[in-house]
Amino acid sequence: MNVFWLFLHMFATTIWIGGGLAVMVAGIAMKKMDRSVWGGVVDAQAAVYRMLVGPGAILSVASGVILTFEMYNRLAVKVGPGMFAMQGLGLLGALVILLGSVPLVGKLSRLEPVGPDAPQFDQLRVRLAIFGATSGTLGLLALFAGSYYRYGG
Repeated sequence: MNVFWLFLHMFATTIWIGGGLAVMVAGIAMKKMDRSVWGGVVDAQAAVYRMLVGPGAILSVASGVILTFEMYNRLAVKVGPGMFAMQGLGLLGALVILLGSVPLVGKLSRLEPVGPDAPQFDQLRVRLAIFGATSGTLGLLALFAGSYYRYGG
């Protein structure tokens, strides 16, 4: 059973981080496009958040909780700062996604990039970039902490 949850945890983390990187690349590429097509790019970003990043964060945290319970049920448990850092940073990163990025990208996809909504569109786009960078950094730090726990110390 442990192998299944470990696989699910790694898979979910991969789609979380990979989806976040895809959204970031689309946002960078969007700056070189005509502003009239930005709405389509944001709609695609919203779909990636809904189908990959959000579910990946939820599955990663849920499978991590199950793995933690399984680990603590074993008699000989090696728990160190890397494990606690992975758990804390992963949970914080997932919360930033679920409470910040996903609702924000939904609101952003309902606005038009040109016309009277343009100033609010630009404001929300900057906030989304900040939330995305924050959650991505937390997720990558959690990944590093998990690797350190497993192989470094």
